[in-house]
Amino acid sequence: MGISRIFRYNNTSDSTDEEKRISQVLEIMQANPTADWTVQVTVLLPKSSSNKAQGVFLVNFEENIVALLTSQFGNEIVQADSSFHRLIENSQICRLRQSIKISGKIHQLGDFLVKLGTITVGGENKGLIMEIEFSAAMTLGDGKPGILEFVSYLDPFGNFQHIDIEYCDRFKLNSEFFTLKHTAIDILAALNCIEIK
Repeated sequence: MGISRIFRYNNTSDSTDEEKRISQVLEIMQANPTADWTVQVTVLLPKSSSNKAQGVFLVNFEENIVALLTSQFGNEIVQADSSFHRLIENSQICRLRQSIKISGKIHQLGDFLVKLGTITVGGENKGLIMEIEFSAAMTLGDGKPGILEFVSYLDPFGNFQHIDIEYCDRFKLNSEFFTLKHTAIDILAALNCIEIK
C-alpha cells in the first residue's frame, strides 16, 4: 500500500454522467480495470447517548475493518478483522444510525490505483467517491503532490473535493506514514460521518 487520498463528488443529480466521464478518461489513458471495489460504512450510536459525535464508526474494506470509537474522552482507532463487527453487534450497546455502501471499480495506471464508486444510503444515490492510491510514495509529503497532479488530469474542472486532515492532532496517527486507518478517516470525513475541524 502506498499513499492514498479520497475525493468526493457531491452532485447526486448528475453523478452517473460524471462517473461515465471519469471512466471514459481512464479508458483513454489505457487504465486497466482490475477488480470491483466495495466499502461498507456502518455508523452506530451508544444506546445511552443521543450525541451524534460519539459512537462507533466501522469502515469495512472486505478483508479488514477499521473502527473509530469516539467518546467524550477522545478517539480510538482499531484495525481488526470481520469478527469485530459481529462483536459490536452482539454486545448490543449500540444502535444503528446509518449504513453507507460504496461500490465501483478499481483501475490501475502505472503507479496509480483509481477506485471510483457510487455512494448509496438506503438504496439512494448520494454521489461519487474516488480514492487515488500512489504506490511509488511511502510518505504523505512525497505522495500528495503526485496524487493532486494525477487528479487534475481526471478532474480538470475541480468537481471532486478533498479534505485535508490533521491526523496527528485529532486521531493520534502519524501524519507521514500512511496506513489503512488514515484511509478510513478520510472516507468517514468525505461521507460527513465525522466532523473535521
